[in-house]
Amino acid sequence: MRNTLARWLSVSLCLALVTVFAWGAWRQTAGFEVWTFEGRRQLQIAAGELRAPTVAMHHAFGERTLVWPAVPAAPTAHLVDFIYTRCPTVCRTLGSQYQQMQQQLQHDPTLAQVQLASISFDLAHDGRAELGQLARGLGADPARWSFAVPASDGDAN
Repeated sequence: MRNTLARWLSVSLCLALVTVFAWGAWRQTAGFEVWTFEGRRQLQIAAGELRAPTVAMHHAFGERTLVWPAVPAAPTAHLVDFIYTRCPTVCRTLGSQYQQMQQQLQHDPTLAQVQLASISFDLAHDGRAELGQLARGLGADPARWSFAVPASDGDAN
């Protein structure tokens, strides 16, 4: 009798574990449709379930604080890079690439909804003045290319 009860408990426990594992796998793979985190992310984007959190940002052009991402009247695509104004190498090269993209975007009406955004996370050294100076040096058009820094340490995380 004791052996029968032990077997029954073992079988029940194994079935419960297999069921929980199968349910978890089904849930994580969206019904066994995707097998990577990238595939899952793409499904979430297509379903409108994946949204970037809003962040208060100090904008380089003017004395305003904006919330990013803003909700535009029309769909907008943002090409975002992360910069430091004190970075003389990679950041400058990327800035040069963004200059070229800005020129192409300005001349192609089919790309009117594409925006460039350069965001710094160096709150100690990159304020509005520093970002504005960098933006002017790169010839950034504020209507097409924004420079910003999170408004606080909490927004930077």
